[in-house]
Amino acid sequence: MRVDVNELLDLRGVPIILGGGKIHRITLTEILRDLEPFNEGRDTRRRITYDSLWVHAKRQYDLAGITAYWRIRTQKEFKEFKKALRR
Repeated sequence: MRVDVNELLDLRGVPIILGGGKIHRITLTEILRDLEPFNEGRDTRRRITYDSLWVHAKRQYDLAGITAYWRIRTQKEFKEFKKALRR
């Protein structure tokens, strides 16, 4: 499911030409609407919401979120490496 969500998030902000010089950019609300079939039958606590989608997009596409993710991941790997050296 995460792959599907990420593929849809890749479209966020993509312009759609409406004609007459007007464009529309794909929004999180529209993406959430496309994800509605995934939410059917799911427990309310496990549903994809606007907020959860926004947080995921922020982590996935925002430079600060990407940097934080890699910093934490690198720290974890370094700690595991240090533990392995002590053995």
